[in-house]
Amino acid sequence: MKLTKHILLLTFLSGTLLACNDDKDDVYIPPPANSYLFSIQPEDWYEFEDSEGVVGYETEFEIPALTANINDAGAVLVYFDFAGDGVFNALPHVYDNITYLYNTYIQSVQFQVLGAESGVLPSLPGTIDCKVVLIDGVLLKSNPNVDLNDLKAVEKAFKL
Repeated sequence: MKLTKHILLLTFLSGTLLACNDDKDDVYIPPPANSYLFSIQPEDWYEFEDSEGVVGYETEFEIPALTANINDAGAVLVYFDFAGDGVFNALPHVYDNITYLYNTYIQSVQFQVLGAESGVLPSLPGTIDCKVVLIDGVLLKSNPNVDLNDLKAVEKAFKL
C-alpha cells in the first residue's frame, strides 16, 4: 500500500513539474555542424542556359539535413578539391578560367560551372571532390572570427 502511495505521489509531482514548465525557460541547443563529402563525376553534370544566354553545366545533390533554418539563418559552405590533392577551395571560385558557383535550397545544393566567355559552354570538368558544411545560425554566431573560406579553420572551430 505504501508503495502505491509513493508511486501516485511521484506521478502527481512529475505531472505538476511538467505542467509548470513554460517555453521561456527552454534553452535552444543548436545541432552540431555537419559535413558531407561528394565526388562529382563528369557524367553528373548537365548543360543549362538561363534566360540571359548564360550557358554552363549544373548538378544537384540532396542533403536532407539542410533545413530551412540552416538555409535562412545559418551557413552552407561549399569547398571543391579540383586537383584531387586534398586541397579544398571555398566556392565561389575560379579555377582554370572556369567559374564554380553554388545555390542552396531546402534539402539540396546545386553546383554550377560557367565559362569565362559569355555564351560559350566551358570544358566539362573532370572528377571533383566536394565538401559541404552545414552550420546552424546560433552555432555560427558563437564563432564569429572563423575564416569561413578556410576549410581547416572551419573544421577546427566547429569540430568536424
